[in-house]
Amino acid sequence: MSDQNGGAMCFKHLGPLNKIQFNRYDMCKSATPTQAALKAIMADATHTSSPGSLASLDLGDQFKFGMRVYQCTTVDVPGKKVPGVGYRNTPLWADKRKDVSGPKAPECIVADAIIQGPKSIFLRCTSTKGWLPLTDESCKRQFMLFKHLGEVEDVDIHELQLHS
Repeated sequence: MSDQNGGAMCFKHLGPLNKIQFNRYDMCKSATPTQAALKAIMADATHTSSPGSLASLDLGDQFKFGMRVYQCTTVDVPGKKVPGVGYRNTPLWADKRKDVSGPKAPECIVADAIIQGPKSIFLRCTSTKGWLPLTDESCKRQFMLFKHLGEVEDVDIHELQLHS
C-alpha cells in the first residue's frame, strides 16, 4: 500500500467494487479479474468460499500478521491544532471513540491485526482501545498516518515512545 518507508501511498482506494465504473480506469492487464470471477466476488464476497475471501487464498503461516510496531506520522500544520489519530470501536470511520485520545507523532502503537474497512485500512491496537486508520477518510492524503517500523521482535521498543 505504501513505499518502503511508509511515506507515500502507492495505491488509492476507489470504493466498493459495485460502485466502480471500471471503464473510467486503465486496469493492469495481469490484475484484471475475468468477468465471471468479478461477478462471483461481488455477489458473494462475505462467504469464506468466495473468491474474494481470505480463506480462499490458502496462504501459509508466513503471511500471518503477528505483532507489528507502527509510528504515528501526523504532522504539525502551522496555526492548526494537530488532533492525532482517533481510535474507533470497529474499522468504521463513524464508530469513533470519544472517551480516549489517540496517538500523535512520534508515538508508537503495537498492532495485532490489519483490515480494509469501507473507507480506509485500519490497524487493531493491542492496547484494546480499538482500531486506528492508516489514512484519512477521503484516502486523498499522499502519506499514511502510521509508518510500519517492523515486527515487535525486530524493533527495540524501549527506544520508542509508546502511546499509553
